Amino acid sequence: GIFTLLHTDGSPGLQICPGWTGSGVHREASMLDPSLEWVDVEAVPGHWVVNLGTLLTRWSNGRFKATLHRVVLGEAAGDRYSVPFF
Repeated sequence: GIFTLLHTDGSPGLQICPGWTGSGVHREASMLDPSLEWVDVEAVPGHWVVNLGTLLTRWSNGRFKATLHRVVLGEAAGDRYSVPFF
């Protein structure tokens, strides 16, 4: 997609990898590198998180990189509700 708008309930768990230098246009082995450093995204209730997508990377000839991201929930995490819009 071009981007994802994510309205969260304030629950933590979303992480991004700002140092990732992959192509950003498809899944690749570099995404699974155990040496990648992940940063927590602050979940502010009532705010939106915007992830850039691979189509935007292609359309901009790499000027805007897709955001490598994941959700990590601890064992004690309760329910997590998010409303993504692609």
